[in-house]
Amino acid sequence: MGSSIHETTRSVHSDAPRVSGTHEFTIRNYSRTKGIGIGQPIYSGNFTVDDHEWSIEFYPDGCSFFDWRDPALFARLVRMPVSPLQAAVKFQLIDPRNGAGKVLYGVNLAVATFDYHAYCWGLRRFISRKRLEGADLGALHDDSITVRCTVSVLKPEARVALLGRVEVPVPPSCFAENAARFLATGRAPFDVKFNVGGVVMEAHRLVLASQSPWFDSLLYGHWGDTCWD
Repeated sequence: MGSSIHETTRSVHSDAPRVSGTHEFTIRNYSRTKGIGIGQPIYSGNFTVDDHEWSIEFYPDGCSFFDWRDPALFARLVRMPVSPLQAAVKFQLIDPRNGAGKVLYGVNLAVATFDYHAYCWGLRRFISRKRLEGADLGALHDDSITVRCTVSVLKPEARVALLGRVEVPVPPSCFAENAARFLATGRAPFDVKFNVGGVVMEAHRLVLASQSPWFDSLLYGHWGDTCWD
């Protein structure tokens, strides 16, 4: 028997100038989802926010080779809008056993534009597998996890206001943590490739150099006429 899903749309409400909807789904038999393969998602059912259909994609083994083992989570616009829309997304892991659903872990994503070029928004590394399955967090209950996704669609008047005023949130001053969080969004393009046994792998040279003196010298140092085979 494989995994099963239980879903609930908790609320859809209007708080001008935005319309928000919250959807929860529980993945049962979580242990059976591990090993389904990199890039293989578990889909939620569709739910509606502001007359647009959305779904949630959970990747137990990660969505790419570079993020394998750490789960990824995305909100996807099921049908392309007639015109681009802007929405903010919030993901939370909850414990549904106390009725209201205690929030155990969460990530708020910045407002993104959804159109035919970009129709999903999320995190390639939502949380480390070790932390997700750890007893300290308590997200794994009866071999199940429950994800809550809140989508807030900005109305036209809010988008106009954004054009006239730009607010830049200032995160805590921790470069390592902030850089890791940004890289996990997948928005930073890879800038170096490796061919290992015919398998092409991409990476960020800044990350490689910061973790290895050898790569630091190779990518940013002065090798002169040294050749490597």
